[in-house]
Amino acid sequence: MKPFAPAIVLPLLRSGQPVAAKVDSNKSLVSEGKTELTELLLSEAIFSRLKTQLGDAALANDLTQFVMQQVLTWKAEMRDVEQGDSIIAYSFGNRIDEKGNKLPGPMNEQIADRVVDIFKQNPKPVYAQWEVAEAIGERIPPAFLFSIYPKIDAKGEVIYLNTLGVAKEAIRLAKGVEGLGTAIVVAFADHSLRAVNLSREVGIDAYLPKGVSLPQDYDADSGQPWTRSREAFTLYEIKTRAAYEAEGMKRKK
Repeated sequence: MKPFAPAIVLPLLRSGQPVAAKVDSNKSLVSEGKTELTELLLSEAIFSRLKTQLGDAALANDLTQFVMQQVLTWKAEMRDVEQGDSIIAYSFGNRIDEKGNKLPGPMNEQIADRVVDIFKQNPKPVYAQWEVAEAIGERIPPAFLFSIYPKIDAKGEVIYLNTLGVAKEAIRLAKGVEGLGTAIVVAFADHSLRAVNLSREVGIDAYLPKGVSLPQDYDADSGQPWTRSREAFTLYEIKTRAAYEAEGMKRKK
């Protein structure tokens, strides 16, 4: 099916009428000679549609910002590796062996390889979630490698360590955000924007490494089902971003 050009898409979005066209991913949405679909035009069209559908301009505005920033955005701000004062590595997925033990798995091994490459360019302290730290092994001297492990509750159960928890623990290990300085964040590609955003939420001056291709090869045998394919993770990621957004709205009230 031929994709809609902006001259057709925008009026449809603004009208509030159903839009059920399948876009041809091999073709550009902007046809030659047509109006460029700028971010401003797109956000205005999304706002208009949501306002029509919801009948609430304030809510439509909030949701438009969420869609633009958290659904249609997947890349974070970058800095040259040499400008970093520290490196923070976030894990992604894992593998579980026959006895139920968690292992780093291939995706964290990919992340570990990127961390090692960056460290070679700029040997700064590395704060790595344990799956990545284990995959790094002895390739980074112990004096520079700080592993981040999950906590154990009173019943002896492992408390799930989320992205925000890793950022907070990195701050603790560095004895404050000042100890981290400008942090180069290394994460799985589709998880990297949230890794940077949540790092910044707790005060870390965080950026992705410029010129570094972050891992994006999914592991179909990952111990975390939502990390086994890009299709599964992107939907999970949007849901997770929405949960953080909702939590932020609660705090504002």
